[in-house]
Amino acid sequence: MSKLYEKYKVLKSEDTSKFYLFKSGIFYIFLDEDAIKMSEILNLKLTNLNQSIVKYGFPVKKLDKYLQLLTYIIIKLILLTLFSLLLVLVKTIYKMILLNNL
Repeated sequence: MSKLYEKYKVLKSEDTSKFYLFKSGIFYIFLDEDAIKMSEILNLKLTNLNQSIVKYGFPVKKLDKYLQLLTYIIIKLILLTLFSLLLVLVKTIYKMILLNNL
């Protein structure tokens, strides 16, 4: 097991809700569960760190591109969530109005 993976496991045990991005040479990489989730979000290919651990990485010089893409995806998810909440609120208000008119 690599030192990087050991560090990842320690960090992940402290807070599973965060994604951990590591610089490894000329690449930034996500490991294990984070790599799987990021590859699904960004629709990119996983590679193997070793026989049992996957990684997902991109060149250091492309960091801005991936940060912009992640920011766009996060904003889109926030807007979809807000829209869903607004829809629930409107339906609730509509039901309350109907009940008060009966």
